[in-house]
Amino acid sequence: MRSRVRPAALRLNSIGVDPSLLIGKKLKHIRRSPTHPVITLSFADDTMYQILVDGYAPRHKSESVPRILEMDDLLQQLFDPPGGHIDVDLVIKDCAFIQLSDKAYERREWEQRWDQKHNAIAFKFDDEKRWHCVWAMLAEHDKLGSCTFRTFDDIYLQPLVRQTPLSPKKAKMPHMPQKNKSRKQDSWRKET
Repeated sequence: MRSRVRPAALRLNSIGVDPSLLIGKKLKHIRRSPTHPVITLSFADDTMYQILVDGYAPRHKSESVPRILEMDDLLQQLFDPPGGHIDVDLVIKDCAFIQLSDKAYERREWEQRWDQKHNAIAFKFDDEKRWHCVWAMLAEHDKLGSCTFRTFDDIYLQPLVRQTPLSPKKAKMPHMPQKNKSRKQDSWRKET
């Protein structure tokens, strides 16, 4: 039996990097933000990537429709662990953008429904035959907890650049405040 040729990665004008960069990497740690729709993946080669929602701006969080990252049940156990983070030992066998189409709706005085296409990221780990998927949903609820609005948004993958640690010598040095210039020092400039 011939194996299928893997199709080219689906880009769909996505921002961020191509998820195929994760293929072959050993995933060591997963952290999910308790306050923002962000998952950080840390790898054995000391690289880190974040799964982010396109258009989400933390400073405007209170003004926008709440966004959450959703995923299949098996991936939920890994990507949403108790305490928000977990050590793992998984090799990513395959990773790609996929396009999903879900039913979005708004329920107010009237009901409106539409099909919403959106980007998601699919993962396949070594020793597993099934794919796992992460996508973003936006939802508003009324005072009784019923969903009154639901739609979906694109997600993307972004490398997280770690700040270089301070050298041991610099780490031990106390912070020296800068001396303020005296008025006398600046007065000669005004006179010339």
